[in-house]
This record gives sequence, structure tokens and C-alpha cells, in this order.
Amino acid sequence: MRNIAEAYFQNMVETATPLEQIILLYDKAIECLERAIEIYDQVNELEKRKEFVENIDRVYDIISALKSFLDHEKGKEIAKNLDTIYTIILNTLVKVDKTKEELQKILEILKDLREAWEEVKKKV
Repeated sequence: MRNIAEAYFQNMVETATPLEQIILLYDKAIECLERAIEIYDQVNELEKRKEFVENIDRVYDIISALKSFLDHEKGKEIAKNLDTIYTIILNTLVKVDKTKEELQKILEILKDLREAWEEVKKKV
């Protein structure tokens, strides 16, 4: 079932506008981070630890992709600020001793950024 959902998501991303793709990527990062936070306290169990790491890895990959999409020439200050935010998020995600509170803060940031992109979409 997971493969079907991932294929559906992949199709959505491929057929969306660039702005919609950004929002979809935020949605997926938020979903994965929420799941990682949900199972954070159960990481001593091997299966939960594996799932936690997989979700954190997905968030890392998505944020890395968003960071690589930044156009510093056109985006100027906004691109610079997003680059800084993404770098902080990536640095936190790779920490071995990251706390649940740090992950929750990242989740808040991602939700705020997603909301901001949704506002941009409404105005375009």
C-alpha cells in the first residue's frame, strides 16, 4: 500500500506547477516529521528506530532539494533567508543527539513556511 501512495504522490509532484511542487514537498516533509516525532520515544525498538531514521532521512532529502532549488539571483534576500533556515534545519537533522523539542521546532518552522508558500500561491 505504501508503494501505491508514494507513486500517487510522485505523480502529483510531476504534474503540479513549480509552486504547487514546493507546497507538496513541504506537505511530505511535514508528514514525515510528524511521524518521526510520534515515534521518537519508541526508538529503542528496532523497527521504530528504523522507521524514525527513514522519516528523518526523507525530511533531510526534501529540505536539501528545496535548498538546491533556491535562486539566489532572483530571490535575493528571501533566498538568502531560506538558505539560512534550511541549513539550520539540515544541521539539526543530522545531529545524533537531536531532541524531540528540536524536531517539534523544525515542524513549526516547516508549517509556517508552507503557509507562506500557500499565501504566495493565492496571490499568483
